[in-house]
Amino acid sequence: MLRPIGDYVLVELEDEAERTPGGIVLPEALEERNKPRAQWGRVEAVGPGRISRKGVLIAPQVEPGERVCFDRFRGTEMVVNGKRLLLLRGQDVLAAGA
Repeated sequence: MLRPIGDYVLVELEDEAERTPGGIVLPEALEERNKPRAQWGRVEAVGPGRISRKGVLIAPQVEPGERVCFDRFRGTEMVVNGKRLLLLRGQDVLAAGA
């Protein structure tokens, strides 16, 4: 498994396929692409945190296993061992929990 450094967070992306109430999966081409929307995932790993200007380590605010919300246009997407992962900065996480 990858180990993030600094204030980076490694998130496994959740399947975001749109479905109708009848269970039909809508292709991505039908979705509105110009509207920013939040995306969800589960934290796989976190870095040790970032160093402030005063030299103090600021610990990450999320922990492995937590479900997080983030802007869909942030981070670097990759596939590792068949998992869709996203590496993003801790400050790009909008919310945790749920």
